[in-house]
Formats: sequence, structure tokens, C-alpha cells
Amino acid sequence: RGVGARPRAAHASSEMGDEDDVPSASADGDRIMVSNSKKPLFHYVRLAEKFLAKRDVVTLCGSGTAVGTAASVSEILKSKGVAAVTRIQTGTATHVDETDPDVRSQKSTITIEVRRAS
Repeated sequence: RGVGARPRAAHASSEMGDEDDVPSASADGDRIMVSNSKKPLFHYVRLAEKFLAKRDVVTLCGSGTAVGTAASVSEILKSKGVAAVTRIQTGTATHVDETDPDVRSQKSTITIEVRRAS
């Protein structure tokens, strides 16, 4: 995949989960795309808890203003004793304006891997 490319994802619910209209759960089932505006914070906490009930590792992803929300979800899971953070990766992705393809901007990204607590 190229810089800023995202994996194809399947719907976790009828609504989309990220500000770039990426659904909130991916097809492989272990990635949650966190939004800052589409769903409330605890939607992602509950979703991660459900995923962790069936899997050992779940990845939380956020971009732009959702970076803080993804970090908050991981901290809530950690404080509840549900999960431990095993990896954090930050970066940037190039965002191309849909109305003017010549306009590009950088967006911060975060990927947080959490493992079910023993």
C-alpha cells in the first residue's frame, strides 16, 4: 500500500466510523477506525471490549482530530483493566481535497494496538 492508503473495510454498523467515511470495523475484524464526530467516545470503548472478548489483539486507528479519541479509548480500556497497550505508531497521511485535487494537506495518524488483559 502507498502512503496514506487504508485497507478496505466492512461495515460494523449502518453508520460510518471515521471522518473520511471509513467504516468503524475492518474486514479482518481486528481494526477499529475511530472518529471524533460520527460516534460518541464510549461507542468505541464498547466496540473494543466486544472485539477483545473474541480476540487477543485489537488495533485502534485514528486520523486528524480522531487521534485524541483513539488515545482516550485505549486509556479507558487500560484503566478498566480490559486491555494493555502493546504498540503505538504515529505518522502523517496526505489528504487530497475532493473539490480541488491540487490542494493537499497533511493529517496526523495514530495506530494503537491493545492486547486483552490476562
